[in-house]
Amino acid sequence: MWLRDKGRTEDRKSMKEAIQTARAMACLTLLALVVQGCQSLGPAPKQQWSPQSIESFGVVAGKWTGLLVSHPKSRKDDWVRVTIADDGRYEFASYRTIGVFSGQGQFTLADGQLTVTTERGTATGSLLVSDGSRKLRIIGVMNEGARYTADLEPSQ
Repeated sequence: MWLRDKGRTEDRKSMKEAIQTARAMACLTLLALVVQGCQSLGPAPKQQWSPQSIESFGVVAGKWTGLLVSHPKSRKDDWVRVTIADDGRYEFASYRTIGVFSGQGQFTLADGQLTVTTERGTATGSLLVSDGSRKLRIIGVMNEGARYTADLEPSQ
């Protein structure tokens, strides 16, 4: 009797080992398929932006929002909102952890770009387009040398 039970125990062990081996093989096969699938997708293509000349303020009139980034990076990025009127007047607000910094001014058009010079510095705005999307890239230089960029998207 003991020999018969011993045989069943060995059969059960063999069966468990076979099941474990089959599971391991299935997992390895699935992992290989997932890795191969991910490699074949590759990185998503970057959106290609092309400059578009700004012939009138009406082309960029409206509300724009995005991140204002300082160079070299000295603090956290600020969220900025810029509203441009059909005549080039603008209002902006930069939302910071210590509060809101806001102001207004008047853009001019030069060489298909927005430009502005204030007592604190200068800024240039370029319109970029890609697949029906638009963004306004503002590059500013303060009189003391600090540089800022903002990639703004149309907003409501």
